[in-house]
Amino acid sequence: MALDFSSFQKTRLLFEARFPESFIISDVLGTICDQLSARFKSLKSLQNIQNILQNESLYSADNRFAISISSTKLSITDFKPAASWDESFEAVREIFLVVSEFSRLRVFNRIGTRFQYSVSCKDRKTLRSRVGEFAGIALPKKSIFRIEPISSVASYKFEADDGDLGYIVQLYPEEEKLEYSLPIGATVDIPAKETFALMFDVDFFTVRPVSLESFDIMTWLRGWQRTLNQDADTFLKMGQSLHGRRD
Repeated sequence: MALDFSSFQKTRLLFEARFPESFIISDVLGTICDQLSARFKSLKSLQNIQNILQNESLYSADNRFAISISSTKLSITDFKPAASWDESFEAVREIFLVVSEFSRLRVFNRIGTRFQYSVSCKDRKTLRSRVGEFAGIALPKKSIFRIEPISSVASYKFEADDGDLGYIVQLYPEEEKLEYSLPIGATVDIPAKETFALMFDVDFFTVRPVSLESFDIMTWLRGWQRTLNQDADTFLKMGQSLHGRRD
C-alpha cells in the first residue's frame, strides 16, 4: 500500500531555539517558572542527575509539554497535540516569549521545528518492510560483513537547505513495549504490549543566525505547517516513485 500524508496521525511537535551562551538564565529561572505557572494548570520540575550534569532544567507542563532550558538552548515538546495545531503553537509561543524576555535573548544561532507524524503497523515485519521499501533498501537475507542477520531495520533521511532555511525529512520505525506493573505478590501474568509505528519526521530550521526583532514565532510555526500540508504528499510520492514502489 502506497504511503500518503492523510494516513499519518499527529504524534509530537518539537521546537528548539539555540542561542549564544546566556549567563543570566540560571538567575532568572525562578521568574520564568512563575510566569509559566500562570499559563499552565500544572508545572513540575523533572530534574535528574543527567539534567544537572548537562546544566539543564527540565519541566513538565499539564502532563503534556516538556520544557528544557539551558544556558544555550530552549527545547519544547508537545507529546499530545490536539486535532488542530493552534493550541500547540500558542503554548510554544508563550514559552518562547517568556524565556526570551527574561533571559534577554536577542539573537538565535538556530531555530528549528519538527513535526512528527506516525502510522500504525500490525507487526514488526510489516513496519520494517515498509521503511526498507521507501528507503530503497533490500533487507539482507544472507551473511554480509560476516554477520547473518536475524533482525535488520532500515531508515530514510533527506536533508536540504538554500543557505538561509533548510529541512530534514526522515522515515523510520518506532517500536515500543508497554509493560504493566503489578502489586507485589500478584500472580496474574499480563504480557507486555508491543506497538509498531512508521514515523514521518520533518524538521524545518534556520541556517543563519536570526534576531528576535525580525522573528515572528506564529508566522514561523503556521507557515511551516501550511508548507508541510501542501508538499508532504509530493515528497512521499517522489520517494516511492524513485524507489520503484508499487501498490
